[in-house]
Amino acid sequence: MLSEYAKGQFKQGFGFDYAGDHSEPPDRHGDRVKGFAELFQTQRHPPPEKDVEAWLDAEVFRKGSRTFPDYANDVIWTDIRDTAIGCITESCTREDWWFHTRKQRVYENPSGNVNMKHYGIYVYACGEIAYQGVQVHRMFVYYLGVFCGVSK
Repeated sequence: MLSEYAKGQFKQGFGFDYAGDHSEPPDRHGDRVKGFAELFQTQRHPPPEKDVEAWLDAEVFRKGSRTFPDYANDVIWTDIRDTAIGCITESCTREDWWFHTRKQRVYENPSGNVNMKHYGIYVYACGEIAYQGVQVHRMFVYYLGVFCGVSK
């Protein structure tokens, strides 16, 4: 289970409760999407790219959803998607998903008043991983503090 701290941060950041392994953001509809852990329970490895894309669309940063920050744009979303999809290769082992990478890029929001510094910490894990005292279970839970506004 996620720590109480992580659950609280999730609720504060996204406005709805973390619901375990297969949360359902309020805007999700249609056929059931495989959860992150389920992607690693399939016989095929790596998981099919379409399953990963469906998971990203439904549960990570779907445009127009409460999990996609208003100030984020297509460039940021595409970067997140491409990073995750880029790890789905034949040479990627299950162990390779237990890592985090950091990126720092600067994006300008539409008003032009703020530079959005994008501190990307991507966590790919098929289970829980402890990082700085916080149990991280899902990639988008750890994305709570990624975007940081810096006034010009």
